Amino acid sequence: MFYMFIIFLFCSTNLMADNIVINIKNKFDIPENYIINSLKKASLDNKSLLLINKPKEKLPFNKYKNLLVTKKRIIEGKKFLKKHRYWLIKSEKNFKVEKSIISAIIGIESFYGKHTFNHKALNVLYTLSLKYKKRAPYFTYELGSFLNFCFKNKLRVESILSSYAGAIGIPQFMPSNIIKYGIDFNKNNKIDIINEIPDAIASVANYLHRFGWNYKKPTAIKVKNVNKSILNKWITIKILKQKGVRFPLKVKSNYKVKIIKVDSSYWATFNNFYVLRKYNPSNNYVLAVLILSKKLR
Repeated sequence: MFYMFIIFLFCSTNLMADNIVINIKNKFDIPENYIINSLKKASLDNKSLLLINKPKEKLPFNKYKNLLVTKKRIIEGKKFLKKHRYWLIKSEKNFKVEKSIISAIIGIESFYGKHTFNHKALNVLYTLSLKYKKRAPYFTYELGSFLNFCFKNKLRVESILSSYAGAIGIPQFMPSNIIKYGIDFNKNNKIDIINEIPDAIASVANYLHRFGWNYKKPTAIKVKNVNKSILNKWITIKILKQKGVRFPLKVKSNYKVKIIKVDSSYWATFNNFYVLRKYNPSNNYVLAVLILSKKLR
């Protein structure tokens, strides 16, 4: 009976792998042999399955913030701004995204390009396509995007490192986002967000720009005296003030904001907040980026 179970399990895994090949072949212009041979090099990364179910973004905000907005990250961020001033200013001019926001994202995602990732992108994306049932279609698409990116750029699929979720490079883009939003900013005829800071800077800025970043406009403001009945609704600041909400800063009264609660604090969130959520759909993440960006100014 045990051997029959092993045979069944082996056949089921092979069938799922075959379905992955078919899905990728149908969606991407890649030779089938390339897909098959690439996946033969993949192995399961069971650690990625454990980690993806325990993201740090689920921590209480203060604990999460203290992990990311550290003295060391602030010091290194200021060095990053100084060292890459030319590319950051050029990017801000071209894409209308503040250099402090770009730097904060890169600082949190990869410690300004200095963090070494210890997962293989191929293994992670293959594993999550097979085993992470609730998001298998998403990770199958990202696996296809990864193979497509490697094929078009003549990269060795087994050589590229990633996060436990398959995010790649200095700005930690998922593979499909490299294809959609990656920028060859230093004009050397390749988009390289793994090794080249200029490309990483511009790719982050382009991503936010394309999702509607409002240059030099607010992102979030901590507020007080909030009645729970107004939470999670788009309301003008004028009306909120009439309802007693206290804003510590002067903001145009015609702005529409959404009040959210994060742990025991209340925040008035603007359009830019939700643009940053496109990068990572976590309120904790967005607030950490915002706080770090202010420390880097």
